[in-house]
Amino acid sequence: MTGRQPEARCLLEARDLSKTYEAGALFGAKRKVVAADRVSFCLNRGEAIGLVGESGSGKSTIARLLARLEPPDGGKIFLEGIDVFERERRHASLWYRHKVQLIFQDPFASLNPVHTVAHHLIRPLLRHKRSTRASAWQDALDLLRTVGLEPAEEFIRRYPAELSGGQRQRVAIARALAVDPDVLIADEPTSMLDVSIRMEILNLIEGLIDERKLAVLLITHDLASARYLARQILVLLQGRIVESAASDVIVSNPFHPYTRALLSSIAKVEYDEADFRHSLEVGREEESRGCPFAPRCPEAFDLCWEEDPVVVDLEGRGVRCHLYTTHKVGEC
Repeated sequence: MTGRQPEARCLLEARDLSKTYEAGALFGAKRKVVAADRVSFCLNRGEAIGLVGESGSGKSTIARLLARLEPPDGGKIFLEGIDVFERERRHASLWYRHKVQLIFQDPFASLNPVHTVAHHLIRPLLRHKRSTRASAWQDALDLLRTVGLEPAEEFIRRYPAELSGGQRQRVAIARALAVDPDVLIADEPTSMLDVSIRMEILNLIEGLIDERKLAVLLITHDLASARYLARQILVLLQGRIVESAASDVIVSNPFHPYTRALLSSIAKVEYDEADFRHSLEVGREEESRGCPFAPRCPEAFDLCWEEDPVVVDLEGRGVRCHLYTTHKVGEC
């Protein structure tokens, strides 16, 4: 794959990104935890992709790799067709930070409590030369209006402690927009907000996609949110993509048992297998040498424990499951 060129339409392409951590007690045995396993996908301008998985599946690690907050163990990132690691090997440049911005999950931790909203917005405007000192205040006010915080003249003087969770997240989004990015990586942007305002944040991001032609990677554990915003969903399990397809296709007819388990947590979702009764917590606790979902999968059979499945292409979607490989294709 090293000789393959980036996809022509890709604004941001992840190719075979991998990341492994060491875990264990201070004086105990160390074990390796795979957070990203050859993850590949393409983000196009003016579109959103949903990266969906349970806690610990590696979603936030992929966000940090794409935001270049930490380096991958392997793989490549292409931005506008440029091999990012060949251009800048060690740290992300202002060019990359200008193009790719990350919205953090926790709006309470992402803003410095000792600084006002004005500081959080004016600093990136000046650092990236998007404003002059004379125009920065007015540009910051315009950013607040863009994210729906009005009267902007009132919000700009507040401290984070004087804002609600939803208002803080809007400030965080405004800060990301201050550098006029092309790509937004939204890492669980609504998970710590009240249910009543989650849709407001999703609608805000959707409006930014339409108005600014942004490419958005929505990272979430909620398939309903991903379906609402994203054209395509990638389902992540233990650092690997196990199913990928158009959002409506995955939600209406999930193939992978793990995807069906995620869907079972959403109210009023209908799919063919009405007797799917197992939650994500149900299953054997033994470690599997094969499919990582085998210990919790109600449809696992012998091969699932013995051999790691490969990705197969079925009806325009990719599925990594032995139920759909040649070993059992005749029985499905």
